[in-house]
Amino acid sequence: MLIYGFDIFMRFVIINRHLRQTIGGSEIQCDLIAQGLHERGHDVIYIVPGKAFATLAIPYSIRHVKNNADAIAEGVTAVRPDVVYWRYNKHHLRGVASSLAAAGIPMVFAVAHINDLLPWAVKPVHTTGLRGWVRQLRQRLQVRWEHSGFHYVQTLTTLNREFLSLSPVADAHYIPNAMRAEAESFHWPRPYVAWVANIKPAKRPELFVEATRVLAEHGIDGLMIGHIQSRGYDWLTDPQRIPPNFHYLGSRTPSEVNGVLANSRLHVHTCQPEGFGNVFIQAWMQGRPSVSLEFDPCGYIAEQRLGAVAGGCINTFIRQVVDWATHPERADEVGKRAQVFARETFSVDTMVDRVERILESVVRSAKNRVSDS
Repeated sequence: MLIYGFDIFMRFVIINRHLRQTIGGSEIQCDLIAQGLHERGHDVIYIVPGKAFATLAIPYSIRHVKNNADAIAEGVTAVRPDVVYWRYNKHHLRGVASSLAAAGIPMVFAVAHINDLLPWAVKPVHTTGLRGWVRQLRQRLQVRWEHSGFHYVQTLTTLNREFLSLSPVADAHYIPNAMRAEAESFHWPRPYVAWVANIKPAKRPELFVEATRVLAEHGIDGLMIGHIQSRGYDWLTDPQRIPPNFHYLGSRTPSEVNGVLANSRLHVHTCQPEGFGNVFIQAWMQGRPSVSLEFDPCGYIAEQRLGAVAGGCINTFIRQVVDWATHPERADEVGKRAQVFARETFSVDTMVDRVERILESVVRSAKNRVSDS
Protein backbone atom coordinates (compact mmCIF):
# COMPACT_ATOMS: atom_id res chain seq x y z
CA MET A 1 0.00 0.00 0.00
CA LEU A 2 1.25 3.48 -0.84
CA ILE A 3 0.95 6.41 1.52
CA TYR A 4 2.38 9.80 0.63
CA GLY A 5 4.79 8.13 -1.79
CA PHE A 6 6.03 5.46 0.60
CA ASP A 7 5.63 1.71 0.24
CA ILE A 8 4.45 1.16 3.81
CA PHE A 9 3.12 3.10 6.73
CA MET A 10 5.73 4.84 8.84
CA ARG A 11 7.30 3.69 12.08
CA PHE A 12 7.34 6.64 14.48
CA VAL A 13 9.02 6.82 17.87
CA ILE A 14 7.72 9.34 20.40
CA ILE A 15 9.92 10.18 23.40
CA ASN A 16 8.55 11.80 26.55
CA ARG A 17 7.15 11.01 29.96
CA HIS A 18 3.73 9.40 29.70
CA LEU A 19 0.26 10.38 30.84
CA ARG A 20 0.23 7.33 33.11
CA GLN A 21 3.18 8.83 35.01
CA THR A 22 1.98 12.41 35.33
CA ILE A 23 -0.97 14.38 33.94
CA GLY A 24 0.98 17.18 32.29
CA GLY A 25 0.47 19.23 29.17
CA SER A 26 3.14 17.62 26.98
CA GLU A 27 2.16 14.13 28.13
CA ILE A 28 -1.47 14.75 27.14
CA GLN A 29 -0.39 16.03 23.72
CA CYS A 30 1.93 13.07 23.08
CA ASP A 31 -0.83 10.62 23.97
CA LEU A 32 -3.23 12.33 21.55
CA ILE A 33 -0.59 12.27 18.80
CA ALA A 34 0.33 8.64 19.47
CA GLN A 35 -3.32 7.58 19.35
CA GLY A 36 -3.96 9.60 16.20
CA LEU A 37 -0.97 8.23 14.31
CA HIS A 38 -1.79 4.69 15.44
CA GLU A 39 -5.38 5.05 14.20
CA ARG A 40 -4.02 6.11 10.79
CA GLY A 41 -2.16 2.83 10.50
CA HIS A 42 1.33 3.94 11.49
CA ASP A 43 3.53 1.86 13.77
CA VAL A 44 3.87 4.03 16.89
CA ILE A 45 6.35 3.21 19.63
CA TYR A 46 6.26 5.49 22.67
CA ILE A 47 9.59 5.33 24.52
CA VAL A 48 9.20 6.36 28.14
CA PRO A 49 12.28 7.19 30.25
CA GLY A 50 11.99 6.39 33.95
CA LYS A 51 9.77 4.24 36.10
CA ALA A 52 7.68 1.56 34.37
CA PHE A 53 3.89 1.44 34.60
CA ALA A 54 1.03 -0.81 33.52
CA THR A 55 0.21 -0.44 29.82
CA LEU A 56 -3.26 -2.00 29.84
CA ALA A 57 -5.70 -0.36 27.38
CA ILE A 58 -3.00 1.71 25.64
CA PRO A 59 -3.49 1.08 21.88
CA TYR A 60 0.05 1.89 20.74
CA SER A 61 3.34 0.27 21.82
CA ILE A 62 5.13 1.37 24.99
CA ARG A 63 8.81 0.76 25.71
CA HIS A 64 10.29 1.60 29.10
CA VAL A 65 13.96 2.61 29.30
CA LYS A 66 16.24 3.98 31.97
CA ASN A 67 16.36 7.75 32.20
CA ASN A 68 19.78 8.38 30.66
CA ALA A 69 21.08 9.22 27.18
CA ASP A 70 22.61 5.82 26.42
CA ALA A 71 19.47 3.88 27.39
CA ILE A 72 17.17 6.19 25.42
CA ALA A 73 19.37 6.06 22.32
CA GLU A 74 19.68 2.28 22.53
CA GLY A 75 15.91 1.97 22.91
CA VAL A 76 15.41 3.96 19.72
CA THR A 77 18.05 2.26 17.61
CA ALA A 78 16.74 -1.16 18.66
CA VAL A 79 13.42 -0.50 16.88
CA ARG A 80 14.89 1.40 13.89
CA PRO A 81 12.14 4.00 13.39
CA ASP A 82 11.80 6.20 10.32
CA VAL A 83 11.83 9.31 12.52
CA VAL A 84 11.78 10.33 16.20
CA TYR A 85 9.33 12.84 17.66
CA TRP A 86 11.02 14.23 20.78
CA ARG A 87 8.95 16.14 23.36
CA TYR A 88 11.16 15.53 26.38
CA ASN A 89 12.48 19.09 26.78
CA LYS A 90 16.29 19.09 26.67
CA HIS A 91 16.78 16.14 29.03
CA HIS A 92 19.73 14.15 27.60
CA LEU A 93 19.21 15.87 24.23
CA ARG A 94 22.88 16.16 23.20
CA GLY A 95 23.73 12.53 23.83
CA VAL A 96 20.59 11.08 22.27
CA ALA A 97 20.46 13.40 19.25
CA SER A 98 24.10 12.84 18.35
CA SER A 99 23.72 9.06 18.67
CA LEU A 100 20.62 9.03 16.46
CA ALA A 101 22.33 11.22 13.86
CA ALA A 102 25.21 8.75 13.73
CA ALA A 103 22.67 5.95 13.21
CA GLY A 104 20.93 7.87 10.42
CA ILE A 105 17.67 8.36 12.36
CA PRO A 106 16.22 11.89 11.94
CA MET A 107 14.69 13.77 14.88
CA VAL A 108 11.88 16.30 15.21
CA PHE A 109 12.08 18.36 18.41
CA ALA A 110 8.69 19.50 19.73
CA VAL A 111 8.93 22.57 21.98
CA ALA A 112 6.81 22.27 25.13
CA HIS A 113 8.20 25.21 27.15
CA ILE A 114 9.95 28.45 26.33
CA ASN A 115 13.02 27.20 28.26
CA ASP A 116 13.47 24.57 25.54
CA LEU A 117 14.61 27.40 23.27
CA LEU A 118 16.75 29.40 25.71
CA PRO A 119 20.40 28.25 25.87
CA TRP A 120 20.96 29.06 29.55
CA ALA A 121 17.47 28.88 31.05
CA VAL A 122 16.91 26.78 34.18
CA LYS A 123 14.20 26.57 36.78
CA PRO A 124 14.77 28.66 39.93
CA VAL A 125 16.95 27.12 42.64
CA HIS A 126 15.49 27.54 46.12
CA THR A 127 18.76 26.89 47.95
CA THR A 128 20.41 30.18 48.95
CA GLY A 129 24.02 31.17 49.53
CA LEU A 130 27.09 29.62 47.95
CA ARG A 131 25.46 26.19 47.62
CA GLY A 132 22.56 27.67 45.68
CA TRP A 133 24.89 29.66 43.41
CA VAL A 134 27.02 26.59 42.64
CA ARG A 135 23.95 24.47 41.95
CA GLN A 136 22.52 27.12 39.64
CA LEU A 137 25.82 27.37 37.76
CA ARG A 138 26.03 23.61 37.28
CA GLN A 139 22.47 23.49 35.99
CA ARG A 140 23.10 26.32 33.53
CA LEU A 141 26.25 24.67 32.19
CA GLN A 142 24.40 21.35 31.79
CA VAL A 143 21.50 23.04 30.00
CA ARG A 144 23.89 24.87 27.69
CA TRP A 145 25.59 21.57 26.84
CA GLU A 146 22.25 19.89 26.10
CA HIS A 147 21.21 22.89 23.99
CA SER A 148 24.07 22.12 21.59
CA GLY A 149 22.16 18.95 20.71
CA PHE A 150 19.98 21.05 18.39
CA HIS A 151 22.86 20.77 15.92
CA TYR A 152 21.63 17.21 15.26
CA VAL A 153 17.90 18.05 15.03
CA GLN A 154 16.37 18.20 11.54
CA THR A 155 13.08 19.97 12.28
CA LEU A 156 11.49 21.83 15.18
CA THR A 157 7.83 22.38 16.02
CA THR A 158 6.50 24.79 18.61
CA LEU A 159 3.16 25.02 20.40
CA ASN A 160 3.37 28.84 20.49
CA ARG A 161 3.77 30.86 17.30
CA GLU A 162 5.62 33.59 19.18
CA PHE A 163 8.50 31.15 19.82
CA LEU A 164 9.37 30.64 16.14
CA SER A 165 11.86 33.51 16.15
CA LEU A 166 13.78 31.77 18.96
CA SER A 167 14.25 28.50 17.08
CA PRO A 168 17.85 27.25 16.84
CA VAL A 169 16.73 24.99 13.98
CA ALA A 170 16.18 26.49 10.53
CA ASP A 171 13.20 24.29 9.66
CA ALA A 172 10.66 25.37 12.31
CA HIS A 173 6.86 25.15 12.33
CA TYR A 174 3.98 26.27 14.54
CA ILE A 175 1.62 23.43 15.44
CA PRO A 176 -1.11 24.37 17.94
CA ASN A 177 -1.86 21.99 20.78
CA ALA A 178 -5.21 20.22 20.82
CA MET A 179 -7.65 18.91 23.40
CA ARG A 180 -10.79 16.83 23.34
CA ALA A 181 -14.02 18.60 24.27
CA GLU A 182 -15.74 15.68 26.03
CA ALA A 183 -16.71 16.67 29.59
CA GLU A 184 -17.86 14.67 32.59
CA SER A 185 -20.79 16.16 34.47
CA PHE A 186 -19.91 18.27 37.49
CA HIS A 187 -22.16 20.02 39.98
CA TRP A 188 -21.25 22.60 42.62
CA PRO A 189 -23.83 24.25 44.89
CA ARG A 190 -22.50 27.81 44.46
CA PRO A 191 -21.13 29.87 41.55
CA TYR A 192 -17.37 29.46 41.21
CA VAL A 193 -14.25 30.27 39.21
CA ALA A 194 -11.71 27.56 38.34
CA TRP A 195 -7.91 27.32 38.43
CA VAL A 196 -6.16 24.29 36.90
CA ALA A 197 -2.43 23.43 36.89
CA ASN A 198 0.10 21.19 38.58
CA ILE A 199 0.94 22.96 41.81
CA LYS A 200 4.47 24.35 42.09
CA PRO A 201 6.07 27.79 42.53
CA ALA A 202 6.05 28.70 38.82
CA LYS A 203 2.26 28.31 38.78
CA ARG A 204 1.78 30.78 41.69
CA PRO A 205 -1.33 29.11 43.17
CA GLU A 206 -1.19 31.40 46.20
CA LEU A 207 -2.33 34.30 44.02
CA PHE A 208 -5.49 32.42 43.10
CA VAL A 209 -6.16 31.90 46.80
CA GLU A 210 -5.92 35.66 47.32
CA ALA A 211 -8.31 36.33 44.45
CA THR A 212 -10.71 33.76 45.90
CA ARG A 213 -10.57 35.54 49.27
CA VAL A 214 -11.88 38.72 47.64
CA LEU A 215 -14.65 36.77 45.90
CA ALA A 216 -16.06 35.63 49.25
CA GLU A 217 -18.07 38.81 49.72
CA HIS A 218 -19.76 38.16 46.38
CA GLY A 219 -20.82 34.60 47.25
CA ILE A 220 -18.46 33.05 44.68
CA ASP A 221 -16.12 30.13 45.33
CA GLY A 222 -12.68 29.34 43.95
CA LEU A 223 -11.98 25.74 42.91
CA MET A 224 -8.37 24.61 42.45
CA ILE A 225 -7.41 21.46 40.55
CA GLY A 226 -3.92 20.02 40.23
CA HIS A 227 -1.33 17.65 41.62
CA ILE A 228 0.90 19.14 44.34
CA GLN A 229 4.38 18.69 42.86
CA SER A 230 6.42 20.91 45.19
CA ARG A 231 6.88 20.98 48.92
CA GLY A 232 5.35 23.80 50.88
CA TYR A 233 1.82 23.70 49.50
CA ASP A 234 0.18 21.48 52.09
CA TRP A 235 -1.42 24.62 53.50
CA LEU A 236 -3.88 24.53 50.59
CA THR A 237 -5.80 21.89 52.55
CA ASP A 238 -5.51 23.63 55.94
CA PRO A 239 -8.83 25.31 56.88
CA GLN A 240 -6.96 27.70 59.16
CA ARG A 241 -4.93 29.13 56.26
CA ILE A 242 -7.42 29.32 53.42
CA PRO A 243 -10.63 31.34 52.97
CA PRO A 244 -13.86 29.38 53.48
CA ASN A 245 -14.85 29.81 49.83
CA PHE A 246 -11.62 28.19 48.55
CA HIS A 247 -11.68 24.47 47.73
CA TYR A 248 -8.75 22.31 46.61
CA LEU A 249 -10.08 19.36 44.60
CA GLY A 250 -6.80 17.53 43.93
CA SER A 251 -5.97 15.94 40.58
CA ARG A 252 -8.60 15.34 37.93
CA THR A 253 -8.62 13.74 34.48
CA PRO A 254 -8.88 16.00 31.40
CA SER A 255 -12.56 15.13 30.90
CA GLU A 256 -13.26 15.87 34.58
CA VAL A 257 -11.45 19.20 34.25
CA ASN A 258 -13.60 19.98 31.22
CA GLY A 259 -16.71 19.40 33.31
CA VAL A 260 -15.48 21.70 36.08
CA LEU A 261 -14.60 24.42 33.58
CA ALA A 262 -17.88 24.10 31.69
CA ASN A 263 -19.92 25.03 34.76
CA SER A 264 -17.59 27.75 36.04
CA ARG A 265 -17.98 31.49 35.68
CA LEU A 266 -14.49 31.71 34.18
CA HIS A 267 -11.00 30.21 34.04
CA VAL A 268 -8.37 31.98 36.18
CA HIS A 269 -4.66 31.73 35.32
CA THR A 270 -1.72 32.81 37.49
CA CYS A 271 1.12 30.73 35.97
CA GLN A 272 4.34 32.22 34.71
CA PRO A 273 4.71 32.19 30.90
CA GLU A 274 5.78 28.71 29.79
CA GLY A 275 4.46 27.26 26.53
CA PHE A 276 0.73 27.11 25.86
CA GLY A 277 -1.23 25.70 28.76
CA ASN A 278 -3.78 23.08 27.74
CA VAL A 279 -6.18 24.58 30.27
CA PHE A 280 -6.68 27.63 28.04
CA ILE A 281 -7.84 25.36 25.22
CA GLN A 282 -10.04 23.37 27.60
CA ALA A 283 -11.67 26.50 29.03
CA TRP A 284 -12.33 28.04 25.63
CA MET A 285 -13.71 24.77 24.24
CA GLN A 286 -16.14 24.69 27.16
CA GLY A 287 -17.23 28.24 26.39
CA ARG A 288 -15.44 29.94 29.27
CA PRO A 289 -13.30 33.11 29.10
CA SER A 290 -9.86 33.38 30.73
CA VAL A 291 -8.57 35.99 33.15
CA SER A 292 -4.78 35.75 33.28
CA LEU A 293 -2.27 37.49 35.52
CA GLU A 294 0.29 37.97 32.75
CA PHE A 295 0.47 35.15 30.21
CA ASP A 296 -1.47 35.51 26.96
CA PRO A 297 -0.57 32.45 24.82
CA CYS A 298 0.08 33.53 21.22
CA GLY A 299 -1.64 36.79 22.14
CA TYR A 300 -4.98 35.06 21.53
CA ILE A 301 -6.78 36.49 24.58
CA ALA A 302 -6.22 40.03 23.35
CA GLU A 303 -6.46 39.26 19.62
CA GLN A 304 -9.64 37.17 19.80
CA ARG A 305 -11.13 38.97 22.85
CA LEU A 306 -11.31 35.84 25.01
CA GLY A 307 -11.09 37.46 28.45
CA ALA A 308 -8.54 39.70 30.12
CA VAL A 309 -4.81 39.87 30.89
CA ALA A 310 -3.62 41.96 33.83
CA GLY A 311 -0.09 42.61 32.57
CA GLY A 312 1.46 41.16 35.71
CA CYS A 313 -0.20 43.59 38.14
CA ILE A 314 -1.72 41.61 41.00
CA ASN A 315 -4.19 44.32 42.04
CA THR A 316 -5.44 44.68 38.46
CA PHE A 317 -5.66 40.90 38.18
CA ILE A 318 -7.83 40.55 41.29
CA ARG A 319 -10.10 43.38 40.14
CA GLN A 320 -10.50 41.68 36.77
CA VAL A 321 -11.31 38.32 38.35
CA VAL A 322 -14.00 39.93 40.50
CA ASP A 323 -15.36 41.98 37.60
CA TRP A 324 -15.69 39.00 35.23
CA ALA A 325 -16.94 36.61 37.91
CA THR A 326 -19.71 39.02 38.96
CA HIS A 327 -20.88 39.68 35.40
CA PRO A 328 -21.87 36.21 34.14
CA GLU A 329 -23.78 37.56 31.13
CA ARG A 330 -20.58 39.07 29.70
CA ALA A 331 -18.63 35.92 30.53
CA ASP A 332 -21.22 33.83 28.69
CA GLU A 333 -21.13 36.10 25.63
CA VAL A 334 -17.34 36.01 25.41
CA GLY A 335 -17.40 32.29 26.14
CA LYS A 336 -19.47 31.61 23.02
CA ARG A 337 -16.86 33.35 20.89
CA ALA A 338 -14.09 31.47 22.68
CA GLN A 339 -15.77 28.13 21.98
CA VAL A 340 -16.08 28.77 18.25
CA PHE A 341 -12.45 29.89 18.06
CA ALA A 342 -11.13 26.94 20.07
CA ARG A 343 -12.99 24.24 18.18
CA GLU A 344 -11.79 25.67 14.87
CA THR A 345 -8.17 26.14 15.99
CA PHE A 346 -7.33 23.31 18.39
CA SER A 347 -8.93 20.15 17.01
CA VAL A 348 -7.13 16.85 17.56
CA ASP A 349 -7.50 15.75 13.94
CA THR A 350 -5.93 18.97 12.67
CA MET A 351 -2.99 18.65 15.06
CA VAL A 352 -2.36 15.01 14.13
CA ASP A 353 -2.57 15.94 10.43
CA ARG A 354 0.11 18.58 10.86
CA VAL A 355 2.40 16.37 12.92
CA GLU A 356 1.98 13.51 10.46
CA ARG A 357 2.84 15.71 7.46
CA ILE A 358 5.95 17.08 9.13
CA LEU A 359 7.18 13.67 10.24
CA GLU A 360 6.67 12.26 6.76
CA SER A 361 8.41 15.28 5.21
CA VAL A 362 11.43 14.69 7.44
CA VAL A 363 11.51 11.00 6.49
CA ARG A 364 11.27 11.88 2.81
CA SER A 365 14.14 14.36 3.10
CA ALA A 366 16.27 11.82 4.94
CA LYS A 367 15.63 9.17 2.24
CA ASN A 368 16.48 11.66 -0.49
CA ARG A 369 19.77 12.53 1.18
CA VAL A 370 20.68 8.85 1.39
CA SER A 371 19.80 8.20 -2.26
CA ASP A 372 21.80 11.25 -3.40
CA SER A 373 24.93 10.27 -1.48
